[in-house]
Amino acid sequence: MSRTPAITERLAELQSWRFGLSTQINRVTEFLRTHDFLTPNMEAALDDALAQVASLNVTVAFIAEVARGKSELINALFFADLGRRLLPSGPGKGTRCVTELRFDRDVQTSVKLLPVETRESPKRFDELLKDDSLWRSILFDADNADSTARALAALSETKRISLADAVAWGLHGEGVAVPAGESNATLVDVPRWRHAVVNFPHPLLDAGLVIIDTPGLAAFISEPELARQRVPNADALVLVLDVTQGVTKPDLAIWKDHLGGARHFREREKEVDPKQLRLVVLNKI
Repeated sequence: MSRTPAITERLAELQSWRFGLSTQINRVTEFLRTHDFLTPNMEAALDDALAQVASLNVTVAFIAEVARGKSELINALFFADLGRRLLPSGPGKGTRCVTELRFDRDVQTSVKLLPVETRESPKRFDELLKDDSLWRSILFDADNADSTARALAALSETKRISLADAVAWGLHGEGVAVPAGESNATLVDVPRWRHAVVNFPHPLLDAGLVIIDTPGLAAFISEPELARQRVPNADALVLVLDVTQGVTKPDLAIWKDHLGGARHFREREKEVDPKQLRLVVLNKI
């Protein structure tokens, strides 16, 4: 008899607690409304409390350079029950932009994509995230493997732009690929999308799990918000290394500058819960 994975049990507890708390808040609201005690300020406060309960989740951030097997690891750890890959993986098929996997029952099953051209915008990143007019949405059928694969294939897409534009947009290093056979090229390939949010109906995601898939050191350099907020605020960090390559310079840079440096730890103790779980995975053993 197989045992239920611990993460499934804990997330089920979180989901049950959220449901129970939301139910109680709704009962209080209805009681106050029935007896004419519900003022606009009270109703707003209770609505805010409901929103906070709904937003409670467990965030796990996976961090690795390109071709470390990160997406395949996520597929195996959380979505093996699907019987197929969810995130694209393999040579030339890995996720190229910061990708969030979550589930909101009030949102259609879809992939929301923020174009790389938004780097020209003077708006802060958090403002861009809230502006729905800037995003492209691809709807898909979660029960149809082909529909899902076609939609999520967008996570691997690249766009060919001038080297000057790439530099102006802050894209360089591992985030830029020179077209094959063009060592002196004035055009380069960059990720077509800056950020992606996959809303997928899966029991773990429905229970409150949020997975952040980050495409290596280039993402930390080009997306300061990722390094300053999203990764430090995650409940767990998973750094994926490839044992066939050993610990490379980009791997060390990610650890020292963004994850494990002594200075980083001291800063975290002042601002963030120091109990954040950190794991290093030796992949491709």
